[in-house]
Amino acid sequence: MRPVHTRFGVRSPEVATVLDAVQQETGEVIAPSGAATANQFGLTTQVPLRPVYLTSGRTRHLKLGAQTVELQHVPRWPRSPLAR
Repeated sequence: MRPVHTRFGVRSPEVATVLDAVQQETGEVIAPSGAATANQFGLTTQVPLRPVYLTSGRTRHLKLGAQTVELQHVPRWPRSPLAR
């Protein structure tokens, strides 16, 4: 994960870009958690304080600059959100 250089200075890469790279490199399935998905669909105005994503891989935290992204392991059961 390399920093992104903009005309305003150096910043960390976008979360979506990093998660796409993780998916391609490891073959894991990664999906946003319930709170983030509800916000994206406009079902709630609450915004999660830190991004939480569900993954078929191990649970871990990714540090992107000052932001921490949490990846929580979820088993790939038929009723799991990752089974689709």
